[in-house]
Amino acid sequence: MLKDRFEDFLAVYDDRFAESHGPLRPVVPRATKKFLKCGILDYGFARIRCPECGDEYLLAHSCKSRCLCPSCQKKRQVQFGEFVATELMEKVPHRHVVLSVPRRLRPFFRRDRSRLPKLARAAWETVKALLQTAAWDAGAVPGGVACLQTYGNLLDWHPHVHMLVSWGVFRPDGAFVPVIDVPSKQEIEQLFRHKVLAMLQEEGAIDDSVIESMLSWHNTGFGTHVGHEIAA
Repeated sequence: MLKDRFEDFLAVYDDRFAESHGPLRPVVPRATKKFLKCGILDYGFARIRCPECGDEYLLAHSCKSRCLCPSCQKKRQVQFGEFVATELMEKVPHRHVVLSVPRRLRPFFRRDRSRLPKLARAAWETVKALLQTAAWDAGAVPGGVACLQTYGNLLDWHPHVHMLVSWGVFRPDGAFVPVIDVPSKQEIEQLFRHKVLAMLQEEGAIDDSVIESMLSWHNTGFGTHVGHEIAA
């Protein structure tokens, strides 16, 4: 079990895993230790009592950890989803868009996680530019939310960006201009590739030789998914 093996994991991490996975981030032991206390009355609780019938029960404190605790993470998902649906998104058509980077570039984001927000920015700027072009209005902008995910289906290191995007743009006066045509997978991949490679080159992570090599690939290696339209 996790509680029986976690201290052993911490003791051997530097020797066995640091070279391949990078230094252990402080958030890992902090979140894990909080998770191991989640929902256990011994670590604190609140007493809930009904003022009318007098019935009462004990509610154990939760860890409120992201991703690691399935219970607390699910609460975050539900709360955030409700906020997006009721407070953030306008009642216009949307699409789910996912953009990912090839294996060749993933280590640059593992070693320096400050680049992850820049990856999300590159994904957002890609979709925004293509929607502006499709709407023939460079002064209007789409609405949406972007979320980073750093692991794939096999829990491997796989940074990618999920976006829920209004399929159209909002003009400065608030008018919404819908976009009928969907940019092609090739258009999205090429623009996203350009933005990511330019960002990594500017940071000194890659040089011209890496860029020339990747531009010669038959397949770009960049992943693109554009979901079906979600009606208003």
